[in-house]
Amino acid sequence: MTALLRALAAFPVALPLAAGMARVQTVSTGDIAHAIILALNGKIRSRQVFDLVEDRSHSLEDIVCAWRAHLGLPPARI
Repeated sequence: MTALLRALAAFPVALPLAAGMARVQTVSTGDIAHAIILALNGKIRSRQVFDLVEDRSHSLEDIVCAWRAHLGLPPARI
């Protein structure tokens, strides 16, 4: 998903976001890595479900615009 978001953010003209207001919750790679380490070290039981997404959701448009800023690109038409 990260590659897709990055590709959308780098789109040269207007951003083709059909569902720009769709809500998205991201996951920190650090949180995933921490959960994996706990599992590998036997600190959590098997067959459990974990909610690793952040508490607050963002619009897809906001996430793509943030990627553009991170890449040093100017704001784009959406």
